[in-house]
Amino acid sequence: MTPPQPSLTYGAQKLVAEVLLSDFSRRGWLDARAVRLPGIVARPPQRTGQSSAFLSDIIRELAEGRPYACPVAADSTTWLMSVHRVVDNLLHAAILPAAACSATRIWTLPALLSSMAELVQAVAEIYGRDALERVSYTSNPALEAKFGRYPPLLTPSAETAGFRHDGDLSALVRRALQPVI
Repeated sequence: MTPPQPSLTYGAQKLVAEVLLSDFSRRGWLDARAVRLPGIVARPPQRTGQSSAFLSDIIRELAEGRPYACPVAADSTTWLMSVHRVVDNLLHAAILPAAACSATRIWTLPALLSSMAELVQAVAEIYGRDALERVSYTSNPALEAKFGRYPPLLTPSAETAGFRHDGDLSALVRRALQPVI
């Protein structure tokens, strides 16, 4: 299993909440479950100021035939999941029987590890090879430290509990741009 190592206050707060949920469940006060989400794509195009928005923007802009200046290097790696798969996994967590939660009530969801170049390649395979020429990369060390140097992700307990990733990058890109109903 890949242990949580939050580098941001946001992640540290989430880890504290997980510890409390686990303790409250152990005491019988709650029947809680928590899932750790990877980078979710594709978010709506509204500008929210979120540093990770580029993960959605790169897919959407290239799919629409527009050029895109990626703010991280081509070899930057991150964990990705489509909104549709997140919804599937959240619903699965909600109906998971308590007996299936005896070992843990907290799961890092299985996600696809992808470099930005691999993600662009998947977009190009679906939306046209010219996407490869419409993307440029810069290296923002601060952004890469937060969202671009993820290691391989091991999630055996989540997979055993029935949680799933998108399968491959082509499936993720297709799902990422489908409307969520």
